[in-house]
Amino acid sequence: MKKYKILIIQISAILCGVFSTLLWVYFAKVMENVVDNILNHNFRSFYALAIMFIFYIFITRCFSLLSNYLKVIYVNKASEKLRNDYLVSQYKKRNIEDVSLIMSRINNDISQVKEFYFSNKIDFITDIISFIFSSYLLLKINVFITFILYILTFFIILIPIFAKKHIQKLQLDLSLKNSIMTNKIKDDFSGFNIIKDYNIEEYCQSENTYINDDLTKSFMKFENVNYLFMEISHFFITTVGSIGFLVGSYFVMQGDISYGNMIAIVQLTNTLVSPINSITRNISKMIGGKALYDLILKEINNTVNNVVYHKNKISTPINDIKFDNVKFIVNNQTILNNINLTLEKDKKYLILGKTGSGKSSLLKLIFNYYPDYQGQILINNTDVRILDKPLLSTYITYIEQFPHLFKKSIYENVSLYRNISKTKIAKVIAKLHLDQLIDKQQDKLDTIIDTEKLKISGGEQQRIALCRALADNKNICMFDEVTSALDMQTARIAENEILSLNCDILIRVAHVLDAEDMKKYDQIIVMKQGTISFVGSYDELMKIQVNKEI
Repeated sequence: MKKYKILIIQISAILCGVFSTLLWVYFAKVMENVVDNILNHNFRSFYALAIMFIFYIFITRCFSLLSNYLKVIYVNKASEKLRNDYLVSQYKKRNIEDVSLIMSRINNDISQVKEFYFSNKIDFITDIISFIFSSYLLLKINVFITFILYILTFFIILIPIFAKKHIQKLQLDLSLKNSIMTNKIKDDFSGFNIIKDYNIEEYCQSENTYINDDLTKSFMKFENVNYLFMEISHFFITTVGSIGFLVGSYFVMQGDISYGNMIAIVQLTNTLVSPINSITRNISKMIGGKALYDLILKEINNTVNNVVYHKNKISTPINDIKFDNVKFIVNNQTILNNINLTLEKDKKYLILGKTGSGKSSLLKLIFNYYPDYQGQILINNTDVRILDKPLLSTYITYIEQFPHLFKKSIYENVSLYRNISKTKIAKVIAKLHLDQLIDKQQDKLDTIIDTEKLKISGGEQQRIALCRALADNKNICMFDEVTSALDMQTARIAENEILSLNCDILIRVAHVLDAEDMKKYDQIIVMKQGTISFVGSYDELMKIQVNKEI
């Protein structure tokens, strides 16, 4: 519905602009009659035409104002829709690989589409109609003069046609350089403490200077090409206006046309040339803006078409998760190889292994982070690849080692838009001994994280993320190194809370865990270089002493 509203506003703006333009073009005929009446000393007719002339100006300005008002609405609403469509397409993705590209699209590219494409599109249409109507009136006065003006105008129109591919290339290159700059700034300031700790400010700044210089050169190339084509267009436009005046004067001296005709020719030449001037001045920007618009639409459509939402549901409870000869390769590097494993209902699993052994990848494949793997992963005999993430998230709780906390309140970070009462969240927070931190805050659970009021440690971040699972655990609960930043006492408390969860299948990943906690799991899975080297109980693990290789 919103799309049609925007279209109606666009058409209304064009119609008002066209009506305003047509009235302005028709002034030429009014002026022609005014001049002829002055020369004939017909003052009564002159006064009537003068009043009409003033009326024309007033009506024209009113329609022009209305057109611009509707244009502003259209440009901003169309930009808003493009931003929304782009953001919706990003939310539909399984994973986001380049945050800086999204930022660049929103902050730079869509702004340029708004300025260069949406803003000029309405003017472009009204200019063409003005050109056509001016041509019609000129033809009625003198075909020969119109023919000469058309030849010169033809050369003006050819300029942007020949330059189209070059302008598009420059615009897309500028967009790429903007994205690189955004990515570098985001990367540097995200790791600002490391830059200061290792005293590498000079090196980072040197890299930024190079990237910034490259970006400036792209801006200069694009803008210089625009100015070049504008000056070439101005040359032809000035020539057209001058020739219209000179040829019109010649025909007056020959007695072929009247003085009023000549004034009309000069006026119509202006209304013929001005639209061409406007078109040629903005066409390069419009071409560049259209190239960006098409690129963004292509990204939106690719995401929408490639992400298919299935209506399949999994029956509950979850009886098992099966890995059937799963192999996962990234950039020619084997992450997981020949994984055959069955995780059964009402059991708690501990996955151990060195860094890079494939533990985290195993969890992410269950949650369908990366669908490009060989073999099958089945939940209740349903392949996870036909299940989209929104559906999977209704069954799976997944807490990562380095959880992200939003710049929102503690309550909002734990509830995450779920209908969970503050009372329940307060109880969960107390279990993980976070109540001591929160009670010190004036706003309690409504305290905003990552402000001067509340800056929290890595361990506190992990505990807040754990609260998300404890407040509303689901059928499958997966925890990836979630106590790595906690002290021994707090880690033991968190471990007991995790083990107390009432879920169908619980999976815990750890680099290392003490014997007392390991004994609490039904089965221990040991991974080594992307393969499973052991599956069994803690006692069985001790018997074969696999732990020496962990």
